[in-house]
Order: sequence, then C-alpha cells, then structure tokens
Amino acid sequence: MTDDARARLVALLDGVALPLARGGALSPTRPIGAALASRLADAIAVLSPEELSSLRRARGDLLRRLYPIDGDPAPGRGSLLLLCALNDLLQCVNPSLGARRATRLACEVERALAAVGPPETLAEALCRHATLTGLERLVRHDTEIAWWSGHARVLGRPAPPRLRAWPRVRRVRETVTAARLADLAAGSPLPPDRFTALLRALVACSPLTEAQLAHVVAPRPTALHAALLANPVGATLLARVLERAGEEARLAWRAGRPGDAARSGQAQLTEHTLRPATHAPPGVTRCA
Repeated sequence: MTDDARARLVALLDGVALPLARGGALSPTRPIGAALASRLADAIAVLSPEELSSLRRARGDLLRRLYPIDGDPAPGRGSLLLLCALNDLLQCVNPSLGARRATRLACEVERALAAVGPPETLAEALCRHATLTGLERLVRHDTEIAWWSGHARVLGRPAPPRLRAWPRVRRVRETVTAARLADLAAGSPLPPDRFTALLRALVACSPLTEAQLAHVVAPRPTALHAALLANPVGATLLARVLERAGEEARLAWRAGRPGDAARSGQAQLTEHTLRPATHAPPGVTRCA
C-alpha cells in the first residue's frame, strides 16, 4: 500500500468510521471513487493494531449492546466498501462540488455498492451494522444568514465571518437548522430522489441497519430479510435493533411487510456463526 493510500484509509477511518461508531463530528475525505475504494478495502488488513485500536473498541461497545461477543472487531472488506460509498455519498451533497461532478460521483457510489453484495453470515451482518448504525444520529447543521440587503445559506459549516460583520448596522439575523439524514440533499447539487435511491442501496447491504432506518428508506421485502427472520439468532438481533430504533422505525418496518420476503426468492445466512461470548468464532472478531 502506498503512503498516499494509507493516509486516505486512515483519514476515512478517523473522519467517518470512528465518529459513526462513538459519536462526534464527521469529516468526510475528498471523493474516493470505486477503484480506489476496492484497493482501500483490501488494504485494511495491513494496518497495525494501534491504528485500529480506538475504532475496534468503539465497534465492540456497539456490538455488545446487541449480542455478547468476545473481542473488538475491526471493519472488514465489505464494511470498508460501505464506508467509502458513504463518504462519497456525503460528498455528493456538498454544494461546492457542482451538479456535473456530483452526478459523476453518484455513479462511482453505485459502482462501489455493486461490489459489496449482501452479507453471507450473521456475523458479517452484525459487523456491517456496527459500521452504519451511526447514520441514525447523523445531522447536518445549516446556517441561514439574512441582512438588510440580502441573504445566504451555508450548508454543514459555520457562516463566514464576513457575513456576520457589522450585525447591528446591517441588521444581521442568523438561524441554525438541523438537517436529518433524509433531508441532506435539500439545496445540494444532487437531486433528492437520486440521493434517496443511493441511500437505500447503501443500507440494503446491511439488513439490520435497513430495519433501523426503515422510516427513512422504506425497505422492500427481500429474501435476505426472510433469511434473518427464519434464523433464531437473526430474528433476535432484528428485534433488538427495532426495539432500540424507536416507534417510527418499527411502524415503517411492519408496513413494509418483511415477512413476505420469503416469496421473493431464497437466501441463506449461515447458522451458528454467532454464539455466546465464551465461544465467539473467528468470524465475529474478523469481519468480512
């Protein structure tokens, strides 16, 4: 791995993965693209334990709220691809990007997500949820500045000092609003329906997160949902996620009738890949 690739990977983990896991402000890196995302996903294995220690602890704390696992799992290849896709999706709604670049980057997000695929084991589904569960708390603070001769809107960062200058003389009024996950495309160069479609595709790769965000993404029944519900451990994990998600998510999940997923095809999540903490298999501490 080159020094630049290592720096990009560490910046992604520190600026996106760690805040998602333990809270704090996200700092998306510059756009990654599908090709580099694949290389970064392969390179996660070469990072030292010290470089991953904070992230592993935060992920372990999240996972133990749902299931008694041993160890603190690092993100695997699938989780890294999801992080890269999320980073670029957030950059798609960056007003400074422009409509043409945002459209091209949205295509890169689609390519990165196409390489992820569904989780093959319950351990992998749980680890992907640890990667994306922080999306529920994601908020962007937007600032509206109005003065006697005009107004401006600044998305996701404080207003420049020049807009606040001479507040009494210019009769400056400042209002800060919070944009939730579903509203991040408002005022951005990416059309809201394209953003919503990409967000749905992102969380569809993590079925537990999809249930948690059912009120945002309105998931459709799939065979993967049926596989989760048919597995005793998977059904328990799903129930715990929904219990923590709140009434709005639970109602949206039931409205989607995920039990009908059995009619949409067949899918299997390997059984017995999650066990009590004293017998946690390698697949839990080394996520795919």
